[in-house]
Amino acid sequence: MNRKILFVVEGPSEKSELTNSFLQHLGISKEEYQIYRYNTSIHELYDLLTKPENSDMYLTSILVTNNKIDVKANYQVDSTFTSIYLIFDFDPQYHKYDDEKIKYLAKRFDNETEEGLLILNYPMFESLFDIEKDETKQTFLNKKIMPCSSDEYKKLVAKRTCFRSDTNHPYKHLYRREDIQLCCSFNLFKYLKLLNITSYSGIETAKILNLQIESLNEDNTIYVLNTMVLLYYDYNNDLTDIS
Repeated sequence: MNRKILFVVEGPSEKSELTNSFLQHLGISKEEYQIYRYNTSIHELYDLLTKPENSDMYLTSILVTNNKIDVKANYQVDSTFTSIYLIFDFDPQYHKYDDEKIKYLAKRFDNETEEGLLILNYPMFESLFDIEKDETKQTFLNKKIMPCSSDEYKKLVAKRTCFRSDTNHPYKHLYRREDIQLCCSFNLFKYLKLLNITSYSGIETAKILNLQIESLNEDNTIYVLNTMVLLYYDYNNDLTDIS
């Protein structure tokens, strides 16, 4: 079976970045992936997955039943995709947020070759651009934020990002390879340091989620971290020096 990847994403920003930039850096062609835009929070997906009528169904089967994704004729639904990634915001200020429910999702979706791998961005997708001019990896390591609305965080990132298409506007996408490599390098460094490990062997969502929940409960802050970009290292061998 040829490679076929399903990305279930929260909204238009993730879909647009994947389509226009990021997947090209991963070497994934248009024929090798399908993107389904869920259009709401991960906490709403929890409700769909845990409905009694869906208790014995896999994610892809549930989405097909709800006319969410397309599969080829005569293919078993759950064997259509070689990898499945669910890319969502942490979203702790959402009215349905619950520590135990999001931990359940991280535990359930822990393998991209099975039912799927959940990838959470902290506090949200726009953390992709949240690196400032002249920022060091050490200052980025310590960068935290209190939960806030999506509009508030987007405005903050637009004000301080080093990724700019001109003097006033942040990049809409990280087109340049040196930009994506900088972003990946900073987030890899932070991910490894937070988990106190020395090498990368894949995204361990539950571990980083537990750390973020601990921080949230301790002082109402979370570490700024874009976990999605770590997929770069799953599809490329040029692991960046973390020093």
